[in-house]
This record gives sequence, structure tokens and C-alpha cells, in this order.
Amino acid sequence: MKQARRADITLWRKLEMLDTPARQARVHGRTGTTQSADINITPLVDVVLVLLIIFMVVTPMLAREIALPRVVSPMSWVGSEDEIRVAIDAKSTLFVGKEEVSRENLPKQLAAAVNKSKSRHVYLEVDQEVDFALVRVVLEVLRDLGLSTVGLGALVDAET
Repeated sequence: MKQARRADITLWRKLEMLDTPARQARVHGRTGTTQSADINITPLVDVVLVLLIIFMVVTPMLAREIALPRVVSPMSWVGSEDEIRVAIDAKSTLFVGKEEVSRENLPKQLAAAVNKSKSRHVYLEVDQEVDFALVRVVLEVLRDLGLSTVGLGALVDAET
């Protein structure tokens, strides 16, 4: 009996050695002294909030239209007959010189005007209400004719 009792005591001591404070805490539902493998969310939330604030500040700036300045007192320009004037009014009507031109005839009319001109200076005047796609078409036609430099003309408001 003494040997059985001794064996029980020895087994009990071995089990006590295995029973560490961290194991006891885990058995009872508490966290032990070991490090946690959880991700710390606080820095992540801080970064997300900073990015949110940046986007909230920058987005309204991107949505605004840029108001170009109006011409108050432009240089008085009196064009000579040698210079080519291309104009687009608010109704998207094209003019080469003073005559109205359709979009289909624009390349032919501009080629004829370029052939007549000695200086090959071209000035483009466009109303601010015109869609830029039409301006791009005119600039491409001018480029195809070999005119890479185009002057931009400004029209003065009647109210200024």
C-alpha cells in the first residue's frame, strides 16, 4: 500500500510541475502571461481616418470648375489679309475669315486660305460655350495642313 501511495504522490507531483500559472489561467478562461497574437486595430483605424479626412478635403476641390479670367483690355489687333482667322461662335458655327464654313468643308476652306496666305499665321477664336471636341477637330485639321503654331484670340465682353 505504501508503494501505491508513493506512486500516487509521485504522479501528483509530476502533474503539479506541468500545471503552470499560464495553463491554470487558460483553464479558467483568463489570458495567461504569454503574448497575444491579435492584430492591434488602433493604428489601422488612425490611418484610415487620416485618409478619409484627406479625401474629404481634396474631393470638393476636384469637383469645382475653374473659372478662366475674362479679358479686360486686350491688345488692339487689326489682322491683315495675309493672316488666317478661324472662329467658332456660341452656336458652334465655324468661320474662316468672315465666311461661314461647314465642318465637312473646313479642311478644303482652310487649305485654300493657307495657299493664299504668305505668312501662314493662324488665329483661333472660340466662344467659351463651345465644346472642346470641336476645337480639337479644328486644331487637328490645322495640324494636318502643316500649321503647328496657332495663336489664340480673345473676345472682349460688352459689359467690361
